[in-house]
Amino acid sequence: MRILARHAMNIAAALCLVLISSPRLVFATTLSITSPPALSSVSATVPFSCTDSAAGATVNLYIDNVYTAGGRSPFSYSWHTTAASNGPHYLVCNGYVKSKTNGGTSESVTVRNSNISTVSGVAIQNVMLRATITAIAVNANGSDCATLATTTANNNGQFSLNVPVQSGPVRFRATGGSYISEQNAAGINYPSPLSVLLPSLPGNLSGLSLNPLTTFVDSLAQGNIGRGQNLATALGNATASIEDDYGISTDPSVLTPLYTEAAIGTDAGRLGLILGAIVNQDQLLCPKTAGGLVGALSSDIFDGIFDGKKSGTAIAYCGGKLTAIAGNAQSSDALSGLQQLTLSTRAFAFGGNGNALTLNGVTAAEVSEDVAIIESALVATAPPSVNMFAATTPSMNVARAGATATLLPNGKVLIAGGTAISDSSPLSSTELYDSATNTFAPPAATPVMNTARSAATATLLPNGKVLIAGGLSNIPPYEFASTELYDPATNKFAPPAATPVMNTARAGAPATLLPNGKVLFAGGDINSFPPQLASTELYDPATNKFAPSAMTPVMNTARAFANATLLPNGKVLIVGGGFAYQVIATELYDPVTNTFAPPAATPVLNTAGVTASATVLPSGKVLFADGESDYDEFPNSIVLYDPATNMFGPATSAPEMFGRDYATVTLLPNGKVLFAGGRTLISFPPYVVDSLNSTELYDPITNTFATSTPVMNTTRAGATATLLPNGKVLIAGGSSSVAAELYTP
Repeated sequence: MRILARHAMNIAAALCLVLISSPRLVFATTLSITSPPALSSVSATVPFSCTDSAAGATVNLYIDNVYTAGGRSPFSYSWHTTAASNGPHYLVCNGYVKSKTNGGTSESVTVRNSNISTVSGVAIQNVMLRATITAIAVNANGSDCATLATTTANNNGQFSLNVPVQSGPVRFRATGGSYISEQNAAGINYPSPLSVLLPSLPGNLSGLSLNPLTTFVDSLAQGNIGRGQNLATALGNATASIEDDYGISTDPSVLTPLYTEAAIGTDAGRLGLILGAIVNQDQLLCPKTAGGLVGALSSDIFDGIFDGKKSGTAIAYCGGKLTAIAGNAQSSDALSGLQQLTLSTRAFAFGGNGNALTLNGVTAAEVSEDVAIIESALVATAPPSVNMFAATTPSMNVARAGATATLLPNGKVLIAGGTAISDSSPLSSTELYDSATNTFAPPAATPVMNTARSAATATLLPNGKVLIAGGLSNIPPYEFASTELYDPATNKFAPPAATPVMNTARAGAPATLLPNGKVLFAGGDINSFPPQLASTELYDPATNKFAPSAMTPVMNTARAFANATLLPNGKVLIVGGGFAYQVIATELYDPVTNTFAPPAATPVLNTAGVTASATVLPSGKVLFADGESDYDEFPNSIVLYDPATNMFGPATSAPEMFGRDYATVTLLPNGKVLFAGGRTLISFPPYVVDSLNSTELYDPITNTFATSTPVMNTTRAGATATLLPNGKVLIAGGSSSVAAELYTP
């Protein structure tokens, strides 16, 4: 072992001495490179020959510092220069006699192969460490034909390889390797293959990027070929489609993602946001073996839409099936927390430990405009409109209103508590809906809360559990400070001793999952006069505790049954819910400073409303609509809030059939907003309201409501609405009927 080690050291020392010499330096007169000549130009296959005339000598040959071959002197190696890049290369020959160094010699030559293209680039999602890069000739139908060349990317995902010039199409594919998540710096060890399809390879090419978007382009191009387009047309159309779908204007094959302030507003910066959202979504949907989402989405986009299927066939992902909304709604949620329904919100744009944006000092507010561009573009990938309610729907076990509904990580929906339609008493029972079977579980298979409650809040936590807090009883003191903690893994609620208690009993306090993983509860109703609260609660899932009152901020105005909206910039906008319904002032909470902005820094709403709805649109703006502005007024106006300017636009009359409150409001995968049911004023005096079965469909692109919309099977108010993984909307409760509604966008 000592002899081998000393021999290796001698080689390294001789090599280092040679490398600093130029262009040809001989340390032993017995040693010489006999072919190729120094400073010559070479091509094709040439002999690399070295002679050490010392008796019994051996030689080792190195090309560009890499050991190539060796043997007894004189020794010759057939160097296939087509495997090397065009340009200068360095040849070294070291001699040895009886295992002792006998000197070294070096020279430089230039490779010039006219029929070889040198291709360099990067495989990135994030940088693909040690991925295998393969160049493949492609048939006219888009399928692989023959392998042309292969190499291994370095630790930065960079590669260079020589490929024979191709007049026809060529595909570069990256397989294997690993990468570090841009979301939280976790290792992703099972990455999907990445690919890029080129129409030809006429010469040298640098700056080639293999990334998820080029992979989507490749798949969509193959789908286009199957739909009758020739390869060049199919590839051009696919590239344009993916650019449109993700809000960029640069061919992704020449883009490298950036996560810096300098990249804000550029396609490189937007590509960084897109890739961050994809890996974030992958880690949320498949935490144990993340890495397969790119491959699944690539199959999904083959037919031109994201619907969880490849030409009608379900796509395998993470041991199950890819959800229909993985390409648009869930992707949006993973980027900016837009839906706040489809995932446990942990938006990439919000940053965090190990997050590529945070590491570069980039905040959610700075990228909010880029996020809005991507969000607005993604809605184009949704399936064509169906816009109808199913005639036959599943039934709950108990008719209820005012319940909570939460989409669980396993794809089921937990509907908890509420008020029994039969006798108006609060409920402790729950419902469990399975979208895979389109059924509600029987009562024996559904858990029961520790306390019967209505008008509570439910929040899906980052750990996958559901926190249900506060609410109302029908006996004094009416409001609750207690909470419930549901675990989908066990299908049980934690016992009271294991659930935290708020500082103040409250009902109708909106709950918001913050970018830092905590939950903000703001205001609420209490059995006193005035009945509204200005205080807040702050729950930390890491400790399963509420912060003491001294550590929670107080709103500028007391309010109950308000709306709290998590904005793409990470702040929380709270609107409505004031005493006598007439509050127009708003609140703006910043989780970073744990403070509410002073009144002078908060926007003023044009129309007051205690139960007005709030929906974050793909553009990043917030739509406020409906609600009861006074005891006898149900306005049909809409208002848009712009986080970029921190201002409300003017109230605009909306061509709705009715002004309504207690309707369900759902942002659909196609970017439109569905309003369903609710109640409207029939007469005053006497004060008479009635529930509705009508719906409204708002299009943020045209800023209009559809003139014709479907109606539900049953009138209902105070129902719940949940966007399901299959892209449909489950509307449940709010009616004397136990039957639910199922809407297909």
